[in-house]
Formats: sequence, C-alpha cells, structure tokens
Amino acid sequence: MFSKSIEYALRACIYIMRHSDDEGRLSIDEIAAGIGAPAAFTAKILQKLSGEDAIISSVRGPGGGFYFTSRAAKLPVIKILEAMGEEEVLDRCVLGLEKCSGSKPCPMHEEYKEVSPDTGDV
Repeated sequence: MFSKSIEYALRACIYIMRHSDDEGRLSIDEIAAGIGAPAAFTAKILQKLSGEDAIISSVRGPGGGFYFTSRAAKLPVIKILEAMGEEEVLDRCVLGLEKCSGSKPCPMHEEYKEVSPDTGDV
C-alpha cells in the first residue's frame, strides 16, 4: 500500500521522535542505521520532512541534526504523507484493487474506510 519512501518516512519520524529532543539531535547516518535505510535515500526523505511544512526540525553544523518539537509530535500521520507528496495513497483501495466500493467492497473495505479521510468509494 505504501511506497518505500513513505515507509521510510514513517520509520524515520518514529525513530527521531523516540531518540531525540531539542538538545539531543540525530545525524542522517544515525537515523539511516536506525531505520535500516540507505543514508542517501534517508537524506532525501529528511529534506522533505524538514522542508516548508516541517514535520521534523533540524539544525546545521557541529552539534546539529534532526529532532522533533513537541508541536510536531502532536501532528496527525497524514501530515507526513502530505510532506512527502503522497497523501493520495489514502484515496486508493487498501489492497490495490482498481474498483472498490460499498456495493463491491474488497475484504478490507469496511475496516479501511474508518481511517480513510474520504468516506466515499475508492
């Protein structure tokens, strides 16, 4: 259902939230190792997550790194999808079927529609 980018973005956010604060920041290499992702790919993801709609915060230079603010920790998960430019994933069938609706539901339709932002057919 989720792309590798989204999987790693979610893992990175969880990892950073659990292992950092305003004083204890994490490097790209630490985050990449912690989530099992290539460092270069992790860097691109972190760039998106710390961009315009900052999900995570960063400080450059010695002692710098990535961290979560208390405000960001309260954001809903959809903000991560939006920062990555992949929020449309929630509009698709959770099983990847082209046609999935209330009249012709997939096996996961009823459970998934409860968490999907669009309560219509997918």
